[in-house]
Amino acid sequence: GRFGGFVSEGQFGNRRFSALLIEKLPFFAFAVISGLLTIAAHSQLNLMANMEELSAGSRLLISLHAYVGYLGNIFWPSKLAVFYPLHLEFPLTATVMASGLLVAVTLGAVYFARRAPWWLVGWLWFLGTLLPVIGILQVSGQAMADRWCYVPLIGVLPGAQSKRAEALGGVQRQRLLGAATSAKAV
Repeated sequence: GRFGGFVSEGQFGNRRFSALLIEKLPFFAFAVISGLLTIAAHSQLNLMANMEELSAGSRLLISLHAYVGYLGNIFWPSKLAVFYPLHLEFPLTATVMASGLLVAVTLGAVYFARRAPWWLVGWLWFLGTLLPVIGILQVSGQAMADRWCYVPLIGVLPGAQSKRAEALGGVQRQRLLGAATSAKAV
């Protein structure tokens, strides 16, 4: 298949998937060690907010709204700023809508994984690569920073462009997909 026989043939539950996961364990270990060193350095410099300053619930709310904010900025880039101040209160309707959006996109990506595996991979890439900077461990007084979203958006843009190009066929589709993805990445 198009993805080396892994995704397109639905071999999620067999030895092949576990072998792919095991080979990535050193990368996960490196990421954990790097994260712990970063936390230690920020703590030593008194840059991290402690739990008395910012509760776990507040951190999760900030993270939830930041995920949606990053998506909003890529699909409708308005009100961009050098500094996005940290807000500690969010309207209930905005929180419910943000939660609903993230859950809906996640469920949609999982549901369509067999037909469009790039959606699931891209969405998980977006969620996972933003996780270290999303605000669960709050450093400084900002909610978001555009400089943190360049790598995460690598996952979202090809998936979005693929959906747009699905209506076209053959060579036309391939050209549009390649050109548009390259232009967005630049």
